[in-house]
Amino acid sequence: LSPDPIPVRRFSYASDDGAVPGLLGKSAEFAAFIAHTGVSEYDIAAHSLGALIIRHHLLNNPPSGWTPRLVLFGGCNMGVSLAFNSLGVSILSGATPGGLSSSQFLDDIKPASAFITSLANGWHNVAPLVRVLNVIGTNCGGNSDGIVLANEAYMSETSNAPGTVLNRYVDEIHGTIPAFLSL
Repeated sequence: LSPDPIPVRRFSYASDDGAVPGLLGKSAEFAAFIAHTGVSEYDIAAHSLGALIIRHHLLNNPPSGWTPRLVLFGGCNMGVSLAFNSLGVSILSGATPGGLSSSQFLDDIKPASAFITSLANGWHNVAPLVRVLNVIGTNCGGNSDGIVLANEAYMSETSNAPGTVLNRYVDEIHGTIPAFLSL
């Protein structure tokens, strides 16, 4: 860690009210957010859907000349099958201003959706350029954080980038993982 103060900025994906719907729109908003900050190198901590937004951003804006470090908490890297039971839809539609239950968001987060598949297929191009600490919650029966199944949060290393992903399992539930990031 740097002894110099490091600026911290917050980006929220709390509603689906952008010009482009769903996670593609949020990825574009994040790219504009980064451009607005004026920084050319950054590390990222992301929670839940933020992991998908960040990964998509990096897929479309690969780093050059620097290695970003990502810390993903409860990231739904392979989609969120639990979001499609009644509890999951209830949480998604009521957890944020405006909710995240738009049809495009729900389509994007389905396991094997076009969005999830594009991340999986393209990640091998970005993997050698980043370092990832992926924190997976297991406090709900040992196999999920209550929203994201552990196997859906898990990130595989790519054969061209061994050692770039470190998966860590913690005894936490989905809503408590971002407590590490309280500002």
